[in-house]
Amino acid sequence: MQGPTPNNSVEIIGQIYEAAEDPRAWASVLRLLGNEFRSTVNGFVLNNQNSPGGAVSASDSPDVRLVEEYNSYYCSKNVLLQRMSAMMKPRRLLNSSDVMQDSNLLTTEYYEDFLRRWDIFYFLGAVITSDASSNAVLSLARSRKSGAFTSSELGLLTLLIPHLQRAARLSGNFTRMRQERDEVLNRFAMGVIILNESGRIDFLNRSAEAILKKDDGLRWNTDGISAVDPSQSSRLRAMISGALLTASKRGVSGGGSLSITRSSTGRPFSVLVAPLMPTAASPLSQVPRVAIFITDPDALQPTNLERLTAMFGLTPAESRMADQLVQGKSVAEAAEELGVTTQTARVHLKRIFEKTDTGRQSELMRLLLNSPATLRDAPEGF
Repeated sequence: MQGPTPNNSVEIIGQIYEAAEDPRAWASVLRLLGNEFRSTVNGFVLNNQNSPGGAVSASDSPDVRLVEEYNSYYCSKNVLLQRMSAMMKPRRLLNSSDVMQDSNLLTTEYYEDFLRRWDIFYFLGAVITSDASSNAVLSLARSRKSGAFTSSELGLLTLLIPHLQRAARLSGNFTRMRQERDEVLNRFAMGVIILNESGRIDFLNRSAEAILKKDDGLRWNTDGISAVDPSQSSRLRAMISGALLTASKRGVSGGGSLSITRSSTGRPFSVLVAPLMPTAASPLSQVPRVAIFITDPDALQPTNLERLTAMFGLTPAESRMADQLVQGKSVAEAAEELGVTTQTARVHLKRIFEKTDTGRQSELMRLLLNSPATLRDAPEGF
């Protein structure tokens, strides 16, 4: 029987650090571990004091029923993890053969009703992350016919544990940074789309999602983004391709800008395409990406009235007047919308000019539109 090899270890470690940046790569990590350890069901189990059997958070099982059955019932019957609960310490190996004899496991409900049906018997695992409330455990499981895990396999997992722990910490940091990036971009009224190196959508903010859902001149699918008009779609794709070449240091195109005709009677979208260059200082962009910025001239500009009041010392009535102007209303239209006379509206505007140190309406609009007052509110619960 061939044991673990250095070359295989290098491949596994490399994939582990790939997964730190891209969570989708954890599936490849589990697959490689399964090949190396001859384990047929591999995954990560989250457990705590109230649920020693835990719940499977990721698995390479091709049959989703296995995970569903475990999480819904058999996690409470996992006598192996229950016996290992006192061993839940970082870097600690968890070997089922150490906590229960084979003959004893064969008589349990856990084996009779669950493990036997899925041809699982021996387990090897390790605590990857641990805090006061829970543990994340790597679990490798294989058939009884494959035999108990060997000393060389225990040695390989011991070698891999520090890399798994570092990758888990890095993955948590990257996830938090992505969440923070996404929240910032979601506050913009302008649509923002980030494409990956294949030209497919990696991220889009709420404004961009709202624009694309209308299917009004722009659309998106698994292949990326395109325009409804064939000629405009060709130009857009050419700009994206050129920006990707520049982002991968194989071209000089800066992307470009164009107007996208809408299917409705609305004014055209303004679209800007730009390369995002990978840099050592940008851990979230180590692969070439492209940014697309979309402006909808007919969209209402959100304004936070409380911010207007706090930032410029406006009264509530003056803030409501400023908000109407930001939406493109004239003084007369704003007065009608607010239910006041045109004279009262002009008085409000004069006081707004004084408090914002502006003298013309165009100057006031430039100030307000460039202020944080026009950023969208964070979603509830953030």
